Amino acid sequence: MAFGFSITENLGEHLADGLFLEAFHAWSSWVKEDRCLPEIGGPELEAIQHSRNQQARFSKDDRGEWFCSDFAPGLVDFTGFSLAGQTLESGGKEFAKIHIDNCELSFKKTQPVFCRFRAVKATNVSLWEALYLPVHSTDIDKDEIIVIFQPTIYRQDYLEGLLNALPHGLMTVLRHPVDGQKDQTFQVIECNRPMSNMMNKRMRDIAGIDLPSLWPEADQEALEKVLLSVLDDGMARNFNSHYTQEGDLRSCIARISRTDYGLIIYIWDVGPA
Repeated sequence: MAFGFSITENLGEHLADGLFLEAFHAWSSWVKEDRCLPEIGGPELEAIQHSRNQQARFSKDDRGEWFCSDFAPGLVDFTGFSLAGQTLESGGKEFAKIHIDNCELSFKKTQPVFCRFRAVKATNVSLWEALYLPVHSTDIDKDEIIVIFQPTIYRQDYLEGLLNALPHGLMTVLRHPVDGQKDQTFQVIECNRPMSNMMNKRMRDIAGIDLPSLWPEADQEALEKVLLSVLDDGMARNFNSHYTQEGDLRSCIARISRTDYGLIIYIWDVGPA
């Protein structure tokens, strides 16, 4: 999903990233005659070499489909796949549409195109920016698009920001043996910031703590019974309890759900106890 594009003679004024600016100004400095594209293939390419590990090169094949002749290793690390030697359609319909539309526009206008778009397949990135530069490659005597990709928001940062922006507490718990014995307890694996605030502990001190230590106000026997029931049949359940905030006992409701990686406990405040 693209978030819009910019194509303007003053595009450079809107580019904040240094790699984009350098490449844009280098492209703009190349002399164009009769709307011919700047020629790439010799020392001119050095002007955008700093972004080489974030570049892909696209051109049309004999069937008129956009074909990827180069896909930098740095992009493979970010995306988890490579398009080298493949058509854009190989990346999926949604992925292909974003880049085909912008490549076509860049060629039609013989101008750089700037685009922000949501990651479709990338394993580590949530949002991207891309700068499309139309060129003529003298080494293959063919018009191409050099695309410089820049990850702007990583999935982990995005998800952490999303979880911490929730108005209520959230944590993941797993069952763990206690001191190698048969008895088990529920241990907190992760939590968001509202949960750490509710439980009056720093986030880094919560990971690995056992649930009774984190939430002593809860009826542990009743809570464990609910947790085991959710684990057993996968049906989400509510649990009414209390917690202490700034010396005051407050009521709360916990919604407990099972996932593939443990139990999710979502807790919200419902007022003074």
